[in-house]
Order: sequence, then C-alpha cells, then structure tokens
Amino acid sequence: MKAVLQLEDGSRQVPDVRKVGALPVAFAGVLRGILRERRPWVAHLAGYDPKFKFKRDFLDGQVDYALADTSATHGVFMFFILQDGQAYEAHNPIDGRFPQRFFCTPDSAGGIKLIDEAEARRLIDSNTSEGLYGQESPAL
Repeated sequence: MKAVLQLEDGSRQVPDVRKVGALPVAFAGVLRGILRERRPWVAHLAGYDPKFKFKRDFLDGQVDYALADTSATHGVFMFFILQDGQAYEAHNPIDGRFPQRFFCTPDSAGGIKLIDEAEARRLIDSNTSEGLYGQESPAL
C-alpha cells in the first residue's frame, strides 16, 4: 500500500532575497543556506554507501498552497508518496510532530510508521539480495 507523507515547507518563511533589496553578497549566500536547511526532503533508502552510510534516492515532492496564507510564507506543504515495504529517511525542520530527521515506512493502514535505523537496514536488506552493489549491511 502507498502512503503520503506531508511536511510543511519552512523555506518560504524567510524573506525572498530579491525583495529585500541590496544585500551584501556574503549575506545572500548565508540566506540561501538557511532556506536550503528549512526545505523538507524525503529519500528512499536504496542500499548502502561507504561515504554517506545509505544510498539515497531523493523524491520529488508535490507542493500544495491550498492552506497557505496570503504571502505563502506559512501553510505551504509538500507531499511525498511512499511505497509499501520500503525504508525512507525524511528531513522535516519545522514540524513538531516528528523529529527533524527520521526513518519511516508506510504502515498497513496507509499511514506513516516511524522506525529506527536497525529496522531501516532490515527493510533495505529484504529489498535487495545483499544490499546495494553486493554490500552487506555495515555494523551498527
């Protein structure tokens, strides 16, 4: 069964650099970094990576402005479709219902189940013969 994970897009809560006026170049770079950190993301864990621990395939989220305020700085949500039996890692910097970074998988009722890293590894191993590229799950 598929499930939909909804995360609020906090990157829109910082003023648009183009509207602020003349900013020092260094500050504009810092502001872009803040925006990037506040944007939610969800990645399918497709296997193991020696450098980053997991091979992540980042999902494209669908943006929804239906609940947004008039300036679209609050209430903008991103929706991600998750496939049953797969492990995902999500980054949600502003929603207090979940930790900022968490592992999850769809449950049998179509909801989202939070899992720990060990369960994420088990799901990766069950979906690939030996993990990605013939690698077995590294020790925790």
